[in-house]
Amino acid sequence: MLIKHRGSGQKNNFNFSILIIFTTYILGLTYGYFTFQPGTQLPNYISGSTPSFNFFFILLNNLFVTLIIIFSGFISFGLLPIILTFREAYHLSIGLQQLAYQKGIPYIKLFCIGILPHGIFEIPAFILSCTLGFYLGLKLFKKLPKLDIKYSLQELSYFLEIYHYNVSPLLLWAGILEIHLTPFLILNFL
Repeated sequence: MLIKHRGSGQKNNFNFSILIIFTTYILGLTYGYFTFQPGTQLPNYISGSTPSFNFFFILLNNLFVTLIIIFSGFISFGLLPIILTFREAYHLSIGLQQLAYQKGIPYIKLFCIGILPHGIFEIPAFILSCTLGFYLGLKLFKKLPKLDIKYSLQELSYFLEIYHYNVSPLLLWAGILEIHLTPFLILNFL
């Protein structure tokens, strides 16, 4: 169940939301790639000295972050998911660039071995969460003059159901691969 379109224009609005979020993600990656300067200060969570995390920590962290993105769309009428999409893509790009520079590994090789195996599931889950947050905010913004709490909570509940059936399984698979496959690939191919 990705999304049941409940009325005219719902499918077009959702497709528009996907386009906006996906474009924002690509812009964040591109901006990070082209503005990278060696020695760029990275946020702590993407510096090279991260401790080894277990599966449950990674899964719970990813679930928490993606849920927060949906709630941020609920309270910001869709603005925060756009900002968070750009920020996360930018930090991913800068972090990969910095690591590639420090280790002397080609950027594309690092991406294919260190990110792509689990990113096949994690990145779409992140983009879908941002899309859900943006789309929810857009729906609520369009109802602003007549917005009531009952409608808002019904929409939030509906989007959390979509999250449960679509984003959660993607993050589960991403966590499994991030713990078991990605370290193996990094140790043997980088």
